[in-house]
Amino acid sequence: MLLQARKQFIEFIAFYDEGKFVGLSYVISEGSLTYIFYLAVDPSLRGHGYGSQILHDLYQMYSGQRICLSAERPDEKADNAVQRAKRIEFYQKNGFVLTDKVSLEQGVEYAMLYHGKNFTEQEYQDLISFFAGIFRVVFKTKFI
Repeated sequence: MLLQARKQFIEFIAFYDEGKFVGLSYVISEGSLTYIFYLAVDPSLRGHGYGSQILHDLYQMYSGQRICLSAERPDEKADNAVQRAKRIEFYQKNGFVLTDKVSLEQGVEYAMLYHGKNFTEQEYQDLISFFAGIFRVVFKTKFI
């Protein structure tokens, strides 16, 4: 991820609260679409509003952009069923809208969400292809 982050359209961002590391994000942009590839909050600080604040900061940083992300699709039979549902709930609570798009990436189904205006499957495919470059064979995405 760090090697890719040297590209102009990728940002690897650390977030701090009064000098204390609280979380990070890995964001990819192409045209008017920004994809939150990764978002994490220090596990010991979860539940204190840092995730919501990071999303708010990203909304400000990418003002005018359409923002999207994916999260493991809810599945009651999954080992992490509760975590999957909470993750979607968290994003919805923070202004994301769950789409009817479901991507299949390396055997895992992901629900697609957006903030602002929606995006097309082709726009997402183009963004991932742009990001992956010569490695696009590894980053195969299809919608189901």
